[in-house]
This record gives sequence, structure tokens and C-alpha cells, in this order.
Amino acid sequence: MSKKNSEPDIFLNRFIEEQEYISRFTELLQRKLSLDGYKIYEIIDTLKEYKLLDKTKVLDNSSVYFSSYDSKKLKEFLNYLRELKPIIRFEINKTKKHLSKINKPKGILNVHANSLAGECISYLIEIFKGDSSEKVIETQRGLLKESLSKNEQEEPFFVGNERGTIDELVDYSIDGAFYYISAGKLNHLNNVLYEIEDVEISGRLSRSDTEINPLRQGFITLTTIFDATVFDLMKLALTRDFFNLISLFGKQDKISLDKINRFSSFDEFRNEIIEDQLKTKYLKEILIILNSFGVTLTDKTKGDEFVHLIEMVLRRNIHIHNRGIVDYKYLELNDNGKPRYNLYNLKSGKVATIDLKYWEKVNRICLNCIEQIATWIRTLPK
Repeated sequence: MSKKNSEPDIFLNRFIEEQEYISRFTELLQRKLSLDGYKIYEIIDTLKEYKLLDKTKVLDNSSVYFSSYDSKKLKEFLNYLRELKPIIRFEINKTKKHLSKINKPKGILNVHANSLAGECISYLIEIFKGDSSEKVIETQRGLLKESLSKNEQEEPFFVGNERGTIDELVDYSIDGAFYYISAGKLNHLNNVLYEIEDVEISGRLSRSDTEINPLRQGFITLTTIFDATVFDLMKLALTRDFFNLISLFGKQDKISLDKINRFSSFDEFRNEIIEDQLKTKYLKEILIILNSFGVTLTDKTKGDEFVHLIEMVLRRNIHIHNRGIVDYKYLELNDNGKPRYNLYNLKSGKVATIDLKYWEKVNRICLNCIEQIATWIRTLPK
């Protein structure tokens, strides 16, 4: 990394820092492609518990790494989860209504799990989850009273250090168990919804043709920063060596004396001319101008040619303006009627995907190009 503080190095160092964070962010998104087994188990177990699961729709491997699955099978699984969401939301609303009708015992949220009341509630929760019929409730009421009667404590503590009778503790524990069952169901179903959304996002991230694919997003962001940095550097170059370089941009342009007379200083005149020239140019044009001027923009020792740089710019344009679909602008024809820059034999109407190999090449080409332009500017007179 450059440690100099000259003007071109300021832009270079800024680009290096931004590129590093874009790469790290892309890696972070790629990690979302992998869901650990626990999350999938949690979704499946919760749906089983509340009888919302169709076992035939579940992937055979609970540890899901999306890129390892057949696309058709993965699509079916994600569609199934998507279909479940309104069913889960309906169950959530039903549970909310049920919970609002339940008698919430006073101080229930402060009951410690290891207290006598806490142990009674935990015991009843497991019983009532399986069967909450009136017969079972009354049976458990009798068993709990009998068990508590054998307790050495004359008046058991049951909540907030308040003492109560055995009957009060039993009633409190039964109400507490039903409250926690419904509250737990509500919490579990809400969590499942969030987890399903994570699965959906992970599945969409894994597709190379989607708007949130990590490598595609990284490519668009990096090349956008690259674009801005090239223009910043060109503005600096034109400011340094105005008369020698401005003719590269507008050889046929003429400036009237009246227009010159509007400026109060040469710097003001120069800056406006630079702005006027740069705002009419696209990145591709700027790079072609630099290349024609003899500025080396790629590292041939690494197999990178100028044509790779322009192909990258054209690919970036179709990802921004055409959802990554190859069009006639990308397939720009030469005088012989053949595409100038279609190095990868992409077909019109197909998506120009960004794979890991291409992403690594783009990172290398962008950084080298910015370094080369900065190096060239250092040779210009100030």
C-alpha cells in the first residue's frame, strides 16, 4: 500500500481502502450462503412441534450449503418455505388472540426457574404440551397437590416472596404453565419467520442472476468507485498539465473571446474547461484517451491487457443499466462486424455472471489501473 502523501497518492490510498472494505463486505455476504445445521434444525423442529410441517418438502440434509444443492430441488424447498409464511402468520395471530384471553399470573415473569413455583410450572408445561384436556388438568392438579403436601414447608414460597397455600400455588402453576406455553409458541413462530427469511435471502444470494448476489454487488460497487477515482485523477492530471493534455479531449473545440472574458483568473477558466470536458466523457472514453496517450493501464506480466479493462467497463454498464444481460452495446462491433471486447463469448440476452475468478481479476485490474494512472500523474509538471 502506498504511504506517500502527494495528491495522486491521496486518491490511490482512498481507493485502496475502499476496495479493501468492498472485498470484506463481499466476503461477509458470501458467508450468508452457508446456513449452519442448527438453524435448519430449529426451523424444522418448530414446524414439527406445531404441526405445520410437510415432511416430504424438507431437504434431506439439515446442514444446508446452497451451492451444493440441485437448483430445482433448492427452488422447491424455498418455495415451500415461502408458502408456509402466511400459514405461520395466521397461527401467530391466532396465538396472540388466545394469549390475550389467558389469565396472566401476577409476577409470572419474575418467577425463578429453580424456585418451587418455577419447578412446578416447568413440570406442567411438559405435561400440557402433549395433552391439555380438562381430564389431564384435573389429574395433574390432584397429583401436584399431593406432591406438595408431602413437602416439609408449611407455606411454600411461590412468587415475589409472597407466601400462599398449596391450592394457590397449584392454581398459579397451572395458569403459569398455560401462559408460558402460548407465549413460547408465539416467540418460536416469530423466530421461525425471521429464520425463513434468512434462508430465503441465503438462497437468493446464491443465485448468480439476482440483484443481491455478493460477487455481483461487489463488482458493481467496486467498478463504480473505480469510475469515480479515474475521473478524480484525470481532473488532477488536467489541472497539472492543462495545455499539454486538454487537446486530447477536445481538439476541435473552439472558445470565443467573449467566453474567456467572463473569467476573472486563469485558474477559474481552466477549471471550467476541465469540468466541461470531463462531464461529456464516459469512463471507457477516458481510458481509451489515456491508452492512446501511452499511459500503461494494465499489467501484462499478469496476463492483463487493455482489452480486459474495457470489457470490464462494458460488463459493469450492462449490470447497472440492463440487469447484467448482454446487449448490443456490450457486443460492440469492429469494422469487420465482430465484437471488439467479447472475450468470454457471451451471448446476447444472457446474463454476464460474475464468478469468483472474474471477481479476483477485476480487483487486480482496477487496482493496477489506478496505481498506473497515479504513477503517470507524478511525472507531470505541477
